[in-house]
Amino acid sequence: MSPTPQWLDDAAREQNATLLDQWQRVFEDQYAGTGDVAADDLNLAGWDSSYTGIPVPEAGMLEWIDGTVRRIAEMRPRRLLEIGCGTGLLLFRYADACESVHAFDLSASALADVRRGVERRGWSHVTLEQGDALSVGRLARRTFDTIVLNSVAQYFPNRVYLEEAIARMLPLLEDGGRIFIGDVRNLDLLPAHLGAVERSRAAGRTTVGALVEQVRRRRRQESELLLSPTYFDRLAERFPELGGYDLMAKRGVEDNEMSAYRYDVVLTKGTAAPVEPLTWLEADTADHLRALLENGAPDRFGVSGVRNPRVADDVRVSEGLTRWSSSHEVDPLPGGVRLAEQVTDEVGELEAALLRAEELGYRVAATWSQDRLDGLDLVFGRDALPPVRARAPYRQAHLANFPRIGDLGPSVARTLKEHLSARLPQYMLPSVFMLLEELPITPNGKVDKRALPAPDEGAVAKEAYAAPRTEAQRTLCRVLEEVLAVSRVGMEDSFFALGGHSLLAVRLNLRVRQETGRELPLQLILTGATVTEMAAAMEEEPSAAEAVPLVPAVPVGEGEEVPLSLQQNDLWFLGHPEHLEASYDNAQMAHRLTGRLDRDAFARAVQALVARHAVLRTGYVRRDGNVVQRVNNATGFEATVTEPVSGEDALAEWLRDERARPFVPEGPYAVRIHLVPVADDEHVVVLTRPWGVFDGWSLTIVLSELMVLYGASSRGGLPELPELPLQYADYARWQREVLDGVLLDRQRDYWKRQLDGLPACLPLRTDHPRRPVKSYQGAKVAFDVPQSVLARLKRLGQERDVTLYMTLLSAFAVLLGGHADDRELAIGSPVTNRPRAELEQVVGYFVNTVVIRLGVAPDRVFTDLLAQTRQVTGEAHEHKDLPFAELAGDLVPEADPSYSPLFQVMFNLVPNPAAAAGEGEAADLAVSPVAADPGPAKYDLNLTVLETDSGLRGQLEYSTDLFTRDTAERMARTYELLLREIAADPAAELARLRARAHATPDADPTA
Repeated sequence: MSPTPQWLDDAAREQNATLLDQWQRVFEDQYAGTGDVAADDLNLAGWDSSYTGIPVPEAGMLEWIDGTVRRIAEMRPRRLLEIGCGTGLLLFRYADACESVHAFDLSASALADVRRGVERRGWSHVTLEQGDALSVGRLARRTFDTIVLNSVAQYFPNRVYLEEAIARMLPLLEDGGRIFIGDVRNLDLLPAHLGAVERSRAAGRTTVGALVEQVRRRRRQESELLLSPTYFDRLAERFPELGGYDLMAKRGVEDNEMSAYRYDVVLTKGTAAPVEPLTWLEADTADHLRALLENGAPDRFGVSGVRNPRVADDVRVSEGLTRWSSSHEVDPLPGGVRLAEQVTDEVGELEAALLRAEELGYRVAATWSQDRLDGLDLVFGRDALPPVRARAPYRQAHLANFPRIGDLGPSVARTLKEHLSARLPQYMLPSVFMLLEELPITPNGKVDKRALPAPDEGAVAKEAYAAPRTEAQRTLCRVLEEVLAVSRVGMEDSFFALGGHSLLAVRLNLRVRQETGRELPLQLILTGATVTEMAAAMEEEPSAAEAVPLVPAVPVGEGEEVPLSLQQNDLWFLGHPEHLEASYDNAQMAHRLTGRLDRDAFARAVQALVARHAVLRTGYVRRDGNVVQRVNNATGFEATVTEPVSGEDALAEWLRDERARPFVPEGPYAVRIHLVPVADDEHVVVLTRPWGVFDGWSLTIVLSELMVLYGASSRGGLPELPELPLQYADYARWQREVLDGVLLDRQRDYWKRQLDGLPACLPLRTDHPRRPVKSYQGAKVAFDVPQSVLARLKRLGQERDVTLYMTLLSAFAVLLGGHADDRELAIGSPVTNRPRAELEQVVGYFVNTVVIRLGVAPDRVFTDLLAQTRQVTGEAHEHKDLPFAELAGDLVPEADPSYSPLFQVMFNLVPNPAAAAGEGEAADLAVSPVAADPGPAKYDLNLTVLETDSGLRGQLEYSTDLFTRDTAERMARTYELLLREIAADPAAELARLRARAHATPDADPTA
């Protein structure tokens, strides 16, 4: 199959970070220690011939270096930016002539060697920085007249990455400035090059059939990016800022793949200047070319028809593979010697003719002919070189390859099989899938079936399907299909491999209990069990007793008082710090509503929301030393429309003031809702509540239903919301009846054993000494992790049978291990506890906090830590009923006011929210979140990560008592870098992961 260009582009974005990390490790291994054994301006580590596998001879390398430096010098650079400076082969030769040079490279080892060479030369105008091509975004305030990427583009993950890099470079380039992209591999000549590589490695003569398969396999395994010259001809369509381009083939006499199959590109920024038509002459040999030059050639002209001797024989064989019989034999290229003596002489004669033209006052360049693959077009000009382009139009359809396309096969197989299984009987489902960049086509435009490659084990993507046999298995498979939104689930599938995560594990647990009356242990789901194992556990578990129905025969009525739920031990006025205001723990949600808003309809929607969810109109009163909850009447609740607020700063100040207003526990309403006009067609809806009234899951319900209610109210109709079978107070009363003391005591014993031996306070290395009483003052720093890294982390989770939550939590533990002196640490984390499916749409507080104890010894490998996280997290979910406040009171009866009990660092992964709130119900309003006042910092550090369609969005909340903002920003950046390193090399030791993250200049040096 051949994916569409759009699909390949999307896949490219997911692959970028993975491939980039792999290249970084390759370069790090190549350059480590090489600076000690080579001259600093001639470190040729890594320059090996693909024909022989041995280093390219020094004479060939020097010719390549000198030719490239000459082309850079011809651009007369003053302020130069080099991306991928490597060991400084070019930098040490051009830098002396520049006013300033700034250079990036992925490899810390290579940069260290270059830095020593710069210091030895006493250069103060050369600065070095570790980073990839996208790192140029850090240079937003600088401009350059020349940007150099030499022998770098082939290591870019794909075309999408190259275009992103160009997009970031252009704003840094002054008008008239140029981007030099050197050593580009020519995609048009890839079959010829691969044929030569295979012939160089052959032990003897080989058949066409065997050689064709070898070339096809090597092409599928190609790890580097190749570009057709046609790609650059069309690049201005993508970047209108580019006014011109030149495409130049390599010159010289040495025989190596760089001179034969690579070319240089110069892109010029600015309005394209009018180009005078070029006179074209014909010459097919070096002697004919000399004759043209000696017989009064014009000042500006081109020459076509010249045969390119460097590639002519390789092209001949490559074209022969398409028409020779499969049994035809092809000669090898022993020792990697591609050019016969006669051809070597022909190369020398052509170069001598070009040198003669330069003696006559011409500037000369060669470029790839578009009339024939083994042809060259030559361009000559006395004072200035005309645009270096081919005589014939550029018309190749295939512009860029997709490096390592074969690696995508396994991930695509399941998607295709799930799609086809819903439409085809089992016996018709393909068992083998192969991805090709393009399908081979016959001259008539049909797929050439004979040219399709035969699948090999490295290219086959197979997925075994085992059908359910028992009724329990069939039920479980059906429920999994519905919960995970997949079309078919087999018995050997893993919950995580099917796309499951922690929140869906809870939902699966609820659905199984609802449909079968049997218990599916949550720990079993979270430890990566197969469907077979989960079904066996279901069949062994006896039916759960239904002695106390969850849905009450008589709901809790208005004015009735019932006990608090166990989770409500977290209510804001219980255990309130004496030195803080009562409002310190208020939580706030703010969303911007853009579009025409009917305020009256919105007010009616708010009243309907409060009437629908009793917890929003619940007060908390003391009776005989205990606190109970009382549901109040909804009559009288109103959304307040404020005076208009103008400007973001004024809005932020208003939000802070609103959050600081206290609630009275026994008051009639546990929520305030304001509508803040900020423009004629823009309002901000603000919902403020005390901590412990409802959780994040409920927040999604509230916002979604509010917009549904508004949509119906604005149209004068009734909302189509399902009736709620029970309210939060009903759940609290039920919970007190079904959860007995024996169960809670058993969980208490577990936590005592689990947390035994941990220090009372994690010994974090901080910027400021810990205060005797913490102030709860805090701030936040944000960070983003791209979709490509997120996709790789999810694949890691599928491979290791862990959730994304577990992976991110483990990475946070690695970060913390670099800031603490202990090898074990405790991380708090909120967990949802909605034990029945009927509670999914109930607004209330169903969250408890658990403590995850992890070992972070430096020599431990990350996959071991991940396995421990999976085990400990699963156990925590099985023991999450005991309220954390009660556990903390048992284990720390006298809390120290300088830190929080049991743990001082917190982690939370917020799941990707469902579709936009009220979508289709209030389509005339756009809804977007507004950053609200951060509130207090309960913990030393609190990392919250949100999964979005574009990747991960995170924020690190920190106590300003302990940390400076600079430290927090470095920690957030290091966490992002750790995720990249983990995704690339999950089997690395923790110390190694931290060291790699630390190697990036703006990372946290203590990590």
